[in-house]
Amino acid sequence: MITPTSSFLDAFYPCSKFCYDIISFARRFLKIDKEKGKDADELLIAFLGVVGDLTYRTKKFFPMLTKNIEKKYNAGWKSFLRIKRLLDFAIKKEQASSIFSYLNLLYSKKIEEVRESLEKKYRRDLERVDRLVKNFEEKKKRYGKFYVYRMKEKAATIATEIINRLNCKNVVVIKKEKSYFSISIRSRNLNLLEVVDKIFDGCKATYGGHKTAVGALVKAKDLGRFLENLKKI
Repeated sequence: MITPTSSFLDAFYPCSKFCYDIISFARRFLKIDKEKGKDADELLIAFLGVVGDLTYRTKKFFPMLTKNIEKKYNAGWKSFLRIKRLLDFAIKKEQASSIFSYLNLLYSKKIEEVRESLEKKYRRDLERVDRLVKNFEEKKKRYGKFYVYRMKEKAATIATEIINRLNCKNVVVIKKEKSYFSISIRSRNLNLLEVVDKIFDGCKATYGGHKTAVGALVKAKDLGRFLENLKKI
């Protein structure tokens, strides 16, 4: 995970370190005594982060290598990847207040049981997101660049799923809230940090992100200005 801030645009914080810090903090916060062998828990969570750190570059520079690996990996490896996606979805959906309960599953259950618990809670949500992405792929041919649909999920969740699973160079998802719009932008060919100020020029908005992903809240009255700016990029 690369998360630059407005003050330090070159800040670098990898997923593996982020995941390790979360579970270490959770252990201290929940006052869980470290037992013999429990170091494996931190390593497991860090491993899930490593997948996020390395998968994209590996596939980009060594596409044949990942195809061969996918033919060989076993059920355990599939479970790790599935749990990573489920945890990603859980954190985006319910935020930090629920993270500890998900991480705590790893202290008392086997990896298969952790997956089953998360599947039970989030399978329907993931299936709904899958349908939205598939629907987007089908209808974008009919409606062109803009497609409107109903959804409960956050704009960031849908934008990430679309850019990762479909052959899109740039994705913008806009969700109507009360008096503002939640906007999530993803890109494969633009450095969003270089154009983000132009995108929101003249808009009353708060925004932030990194080179490939930007999130923003824009006042409803400024949506038209945002769309006009976007067309110029």
